[in-house]
Amino acid sequence: MVAYDEAGEGGAARLWWLLRHFGHEQVKVLDGGLRGWREQGGELRAGEEETEPGDFRAGPPRDDTVAAEELGGPDPHVLLDARAPERYRGEVEPIDPVAGHIPGAVNLPFAELAPDGRFLAPAELRARFEAAGVESGGDAVAYCGSGVTACVLVLAAEVAGIGAARLYPGSWSEWSQRGQTP
Repeated sequence: MVAYDEAGEGGAARLWWLLRHFGHEQVKVLDGGLRGWREQGGELRAGEEETEPGDFRAGPPRDDTVAAEELGGPDPHVLLDARAPERYRGEVEPIDPVAGHIPGAVNLPFAELAPDGRFLAPAELRARFEAAGVESGGDAVAYCGSGVTACVLVLAAEVAGIGAARLYPGSWSEWSQRGQTP
């Protein structure tokens, strides 16, 4: 299965993460999305397609998430905020009633890892993660506003070869409602 969106807005990465979270290992993401596909001369068709039904059955969820209660505890992880820098800094918050970031988080904007929907080269991704404090094989936890674009960081960690990052699905929307914001 290949997941895609228009150009790396996070939807394809979220589908990739969800399918793997429930046991589907044979899923990829189209780097560059449909925009990149069209730019490379990829064929598109209108209308319905005849496809064979699959046999995937969701299994028990993987242990690839972190709950709010685990953040800031004894678990030594690097917390990565995938949102734009101005949201991280608390200068603007278009969705939630409170602006800011989770204490201890490092800003690693998803859009900088996949400009125009295309991931940077693995070595460059590794360098970005290392600059944020994530070492190969280290424990990274990604969050964003609602848990969608953070999946771009989880996917980028795999593309970079640094190991599996975990997701805080509740993200800023959940955290900011807990009354623990700085």
